[in-house]
Amino acid sequence: MTSFYLKLGAGLLLVLAIFGGGWKVGSGHWHSKYDSLVAEDWKVKAVGERIARVAIEAQLADARRIAQTNAQVIQDVQTDTAALAADRDRLRRLLASATRPRPDTHRVPETGDQSPIAPVTGASGDGRLVDAAERAINECRRNSILHAALIAQLKPQL
Repeated sequence: MTSFYLKLGAGLLLVLAIFGGGWKVGSGHWHSKYDSLVAEDWKVKAVGERIARVAIEAQLADARRIAQTNAQVIQDVQTDTAALAADRDRLRRLLASATRPRPDTHRVPETGDQSPIAPVTGASGDGRLVDAAERAINECRRNSILHAALIAQLKPQL
């Protein structure tokens, strides 16, 4: 009986050696296939990441360009507002100067052989100047309101 067990044990060892060797050879093919699939997956992921990086960089470049344009627009509007404020102040000074009563120092003396010169009334000339100055001041106010609205709209974008 011992020889039977020896033969059975030797046969089982032989079957296990053959099966184990076959398993090792067969699994090597699947390991290499798995490794190639993993490598291909990493390549696809790397391409996807490059595409996403390029898209994000393009969006950042657009955002920088828009921010630079907005900053330039704000600078231009502030420059225009300063110029408008200076014009408004100058018009107010002119208006105040035009409405002040002036002494009659520039009158030509009358002589007996010349016809008398009619006095110049300030109402006809000064009225048009006052109206023009008021229109200019109102325009400055409207421009100031529009400027403030534009800055309020652009500041959140910066």
